[in-house]
Amino acid sequence: MLLQTDGPYDGVIAFSQAVSLVSTWMLRQAKRGEHSESAFKCAIFLSAALLPYDFEQLEKSRLQLVKTAEVGEAISIPTAHVWGEGDQFSSTASDFTNLCKSDVKSVFIHKGGHEVPGGSSKEDVSRAVNIIRRAIQLSEAAS
Repeated sequence: MLLQTDGPYDGVIAFSQAVSLVSTWMLRQAKRGEHSESAFKCAIFLSAALLPYDFEQLEKSRLQLVKTAEVGEAISIPTAHVWGEGDQFSSTASDFTNLCKSDVKSVFIHKGGHEVPGGSSKEDVSRAVNIIRRAIQLSEAAS
């Protein structure tokens, strides 16, 4: 409720399993015709470890992940996606990007694992920051 009444927020940042939580809600909103733009202007997804759940199945007390090929590009706000090439969930993170509108999404795969790029690689930090800035700039241009 707060997302609708207090939003829109400039953005949302989610790491690992929280990506599933946030995107499950976003897909629910999109399916109901209440696009996530009403709550968030952009989204930063870090090391997505789990796809979103099918909300209709959740309402029936069933846990079922969405199939990205069936859902398509349902998340239409600008997004930035960052994960490591050594991340055990890299195939999930890659598949997750298919849920986001291609002309407003950016992807960066860093040299690490299931982590946010840090001080050990200034180049990775800089590249991650650049795609996050792009998502923010695209969201500001759309406002």
